[in-house]
Amino acid sequence: MLKKSNLQENPFDNKILSNIAVNLTLFGDLRQNFEERYNYFGNPNPEDEVLEVKVIDLLSVIPAGYLTTDGRGIAFHHVIENEGGQDFYSFAVTAWKYENNEFTGVPLDNNKLRILNRSANQGTDEYDFSNLAVKKQTYHKSDTLKVKNGVGAEILVKTLPKHPQACYFEGKNFKKMLDDNTMGNNDVIEVLNGAIYKANAHGLNVHSPILVCNKAGVRQLSDEGPAGSFENKALDVGRLCPPECNKPN
Repeated sequence: MLKKSNLQENPFDNKILSNIAVNLTLFGDLRQNFEERYNYFGNPNPEDEVLEVKVIDLLSVIPAGYLTTDGRGIAFHHVIENEGGQDFYSFAVTAWKYENNEFTGVPLDNNKLRILNRSANQGTDEYDFSNLAVKKQTYHKSDTLKVKNGVGAEILVKTLPKHPQACYFEGKNFKKMLDDNTMGNNDVIEVLNGAIYKANAHGLNVHSPILVCNKAGVRQLSDEGPAGSFENKALDVGRLCPPECNKPN
């Protein structure tokens, strides 16, 4: 039976949502939700890959001060990439700022954004920031990408106006995850696909990235760790846009 995530839904109150430290058990729940909703047997959706990016490459997206200032952070925009003729879920990463209840994309100084790859050794692919809308259409205008609802019926994602197009993580929480897990510049952030229940997103478990620290090939994820810490925990869920803000630019 398809189920809701054990993570409680965050209410939208025009404030930055607190990103959640996810232990191993909740991580498995989010992953199972994604498998059941998006990656079920017989569905021709893109491959469900574990993406990897070095900390230094991910930090290169974020301007100075975005890890320490309220209302500043990083956004993972849903896209579909292709390698060797095989489509797979990926994310275009940009800096974002939140002011007057609105999010604004922030291009890098060289007007580039980053696309995540399967391996950290591949680095990240750069695209013009102005091309972001085109990259996102590979996901949100797809004629084949489907999600299952609560009774198992398949729905085309492009018909769902409140299906997330991006996930925003507050920079302070992202930095805390790095610090609590003593991540160095050449350590790896794994980005995995999860799904969390959102009543205000058509009552579906909807696609959200999960950020996990990996040091020397060991995933820093368990059910142990001090309260209030991201030690041995993943980062999820940020603010999904939509439904918790306007469609991102």
